[in-house]
Amino acid sequence: MKIVVRLLLALVIVSAAAFAIGNRTPVTLSFRPLPFEWTMPLFAAILGAFAIGLVVGTAIATVGRERMRWRARVG
Repeated sequence: MKIVVRLLLALVIVSAAAFAIGNRTPVTLSFRPLPFEWTMPLFAAILGAFAIGLVVGTAIATVGRERMRWRARVG
């Protein structure tokens, strides 16, 4: 089983590297009315948005799961 997990992890790493190499075009991110503006590679913007979504989604799922556990304990 460990070999399967390691192979899948290697596949994800190789895929992320290929994605990063293929999407190096610089893009400018600006958050209108705020004065913030960043220029970064496209892959960094996409992977950053993915990471933020992963963290927010995990937090929301954890809150929901804990609420259900609390309801089960209470009654």
